[in-house]
Formats: sequence, structure tokens, C-alpha cells
Amino acid sequence: MKLIEPTIKRTDKDFTGKLVGQVRGFFQGGKTDEQAEAAVVARFMRGLDNRFVMLHHLELEGRGMRFPTILVGPAGLFVLNISHAQGFFKVKDEAWLELNKTTQKYGSGRPNLIKQSKEYPQKLAAILEKQGKSHPPITPILILANPRVHVET
Repeated sequence: MKLIEPTIKRTDKDFTGKLVGQVRGFFQGGKTDEQAEAAVVARFMRGLDNRFVMLHHLELEGRGMRFPTILVGPAGLFVLNISHAQGFFKVKDEAWLELNKTTQKYGSGRPNLIKQSKEYPQKLAAILEKQGKSHPPITPILILANPRVHVET
């Protein structure tokens, strides 16, 4: 598989920026979505042949926002919404419900990963159509990279 990533310009962080980065790293108990993405991309790299291309860390039309990972191959065009959420979730239609540990009741989960996964292909299609590019149907895929997640559908 061919991986395409934009080159990231590294800037020297000032003392405060370095300190904030170290504090964030210290207080994060588990993996972040960024680390989950890296792990999933590495697995795809090992498992897919050279007919596939993965677009990773692309910026959304210069807005500074990163677009989710895009996989292009003979099977079609896929947008991968990779999350490292953990806990107990319930999916009902487009509702993403999360179990509250204190009350033991399901409430709206933030972010709504189902809704988010459905919006990404629409955004990508809009960008491609705006540029006059034809494309096959875009399939959204939600990947939960944390093995300690339970989803009831």
C-alpha cells in the first residue's frame, strides 16, 4: 500500500509550548485518537498490497483542520473515522449513546461517532465535486481502535 502524507513543517516550540506538550503527555492515561490512527494505519500498511493508496493527515482546504484518513483501492473509496473511545456504547439509528458510569444510564455520547462518520463522505464528495472530479461512491467506516470498547447495536 502506498501512504501519502503531507510534509509537516516543524517549528521550534518555545519553552511554554514544550511544557504544555509534556504536561499533556503526562496526564493522558491511554492512547489518543492520533496514536490510534497511527496504529491502524500501520496495520493497513502490513495488510494491503500496492493496489491501495491511503491519504493521511490531509488538511481540509487550507482551514487548518485535518480530514480523516482516506483509503482508495479496487474496492472503492473509503473514509476511515478512527477513534480510541472506550466504554460502553449503544447505537440506535443515528443516536450514539454512552453509558454513564455513575448513573448506569445511557445518554448522548460526544462526539456522535455515527453522525460524524456519515458526514465525512458528504464533505469529501462536496470537495471533489467543487473541483470537478468524478468519484465512485464514498463509503464511511468507523474504526474503534480500543479493545476495551463495547458497542451494542
